[in-house]
Order: sequence, then structure tokens, then C-alpha cells
Amino acid sequence: MNVSLAKRVMRVYEDFDQTIFGLSQRFGIHCPPGCGHCCSSPKVEATVLEMLPLAVELWRSGQAEELLARYSGQPKPASCLFFTPDELHFNHGRCSVYPHRPTLCRLFGFAAVRDKNGAPRFAACRFIKNMIPQTVAEVQQDLDAGGAVLLFTEAAQRIAELEPALDVRYFINDALFVALEKVGMYQLFAGDEPSDPCHSDVDPDYPPPIKQCS
Repeated sequence: MNVSLAKRVMRVYEDFDQTIFGLSQRFGIHCPPGCGHCCSSPKVEATVLEMLPLAVELWRSGQAEELLARYSGQPKPASCLFFTPDELHFNHGRCSVYPHRPTLCRLFGFAAVRDKNGAPRFAACRFIKNMIPQTVAEVQQDLDAGGAVLLFTEAAQRIAELEPALDVRYFINDALFVALEKVGMYQLFAGDEPSDPCHSDVDPDYPPPIKQCS
């Protein structure tokens, strides 16, 4: 799989991180210490494209073959494989691949959605809302006054535009394994980096995608 494409995704991620860091610095928005509720959810989704940087890194570091062999023909865990729970605190833990996490993991709790009138609404998670409700209200007031924040849909679109053929949405572990298989396939059969690494379609039957974007 084209390593340069993974690098392009990472550059967009870096832009997201800078925007979120600015929001955090300005308003003091942050996750509760040690919180892993979103990471332990079985409903986290990602596209194959969003998981490409992690897949490339796992092949580079020699971990990909072991992962593929371990889960070949086996059901995968419901929550993210790379969430390391804190044994002493329920729903606490850490991400073991934090620099390569996908879009939703970066934006959750720090971005906005549009309401039915098209106005941005800050989508802080319930734990942030409970911890710092006044701060969350201040962010919304800033948005109402024309302030800027990342929007989930626009952020996802920015990633998707890098390679629409890979903008196929799965649950996070399935998205990773499709990305791993694609990277491995191109390494095995293409040798050098292919000129068009994203021309093939994702198999619609394994695993069934949540949504294929047009």
C-alpha cells in the first residue's frame, strides 16, 4: 500500500491535532484523567483510509503478520484491540497506538456537529459536560458568535478526499484488518510502491462494511 498516502493522512491528522490543541489551550477543554469510556465502546467506527497509517506502521514494526495470524477466521474483540484497560479502574485505560489513531478517536469530545438549521453545536462527551459544564457552555457561546471548531463531517470529508476508494466505513478492528490486508497484499505482489495503490475495491462480504461512501 502506498506509504505516501499514509503520510498524507497523517499530515491531515496533524492539522486536526493542532486545531484541537488550540481549542484546549484557549478554553481548557480536556478529557477526564485516565478516562477510556469512548475507547472501550464497541461502536467505534473508522474507514480503511483512516486506519492506513496504523496498518503501515504495524507492517513496518513487524507486528502485522502476528495480528493477522491471531485473528484469522476468529471473531475480533468488540472494542479496539489497542485500548489497554486500567485493571484497577473500570473504563479507564490508554491507547497503545495513540499517534496513529483514526479520525473519530481524535475528534470525539472536541468537535462539533450541525443541527437541523445548519448551526454548529459543540459535541462534548457526557463526561466532559459533567466535569466542566461551564467551559462547554463557553465553547458553544463562542461558536454562536462565529468562532471556529472542527466539524465531524467536514473533517471526515477532508480525509476521504485523499482517496475516495478507501473511504469505506467499518467497526474499528475490521477497518484495521482490511487496511492490514491491503498493505500486505501490495508489499507481497507489487514490490516497490505501486503507482495506483488504491484501485481495487474492498470485498463487500468480508467484513460487511457499515457504509460505503459514494
